[in-house]
Amino acid sequence: MKKVVVITGGSEGLGYAVAKRLKKDNRIFIISHNLEKLTKASKELDCEYYCCDVTNYQEVEDTIQSILDEVGKIDVLINNAGVWLAGDLTDTSYDRISHCIDVNTKGPIYMMKATLPSYT
Repeated sequence: MKKVVVITGGSEGLGYAVAKRLKKDNRIFIISHNLEKLTKASKELDCEYYCCDVTNYQEVEDTIQSILDEVGKIDVLINNAGVWLAGDLTDTSYDRISHCIDVNTKGPIYMMKATLPSYT
């Protein structure tokens, strides 16, 4: 039986590569905030997708619930979404720093919080 795998940041980079590697034997859902990249990646990978901003806990909860309503379970969550601060920190805005913390710290926590109850 195929496992249900949810991959955040699945529209490009490492998340895309992981989805490509796992798609043969699993049902893959890729998640990203960028709908254009997401739909393109979904077509290339022949997998399902949800547009979701992982920094918005309500979007995360709604997305996870939609997946659970559709398939009944999530076997694997790959918290891959992430951003980095490039360049000189003194030139980086406080908003950019806050966004980085939101995506890289709150995003995985929100995803786990929304997903964990389905494992019980």
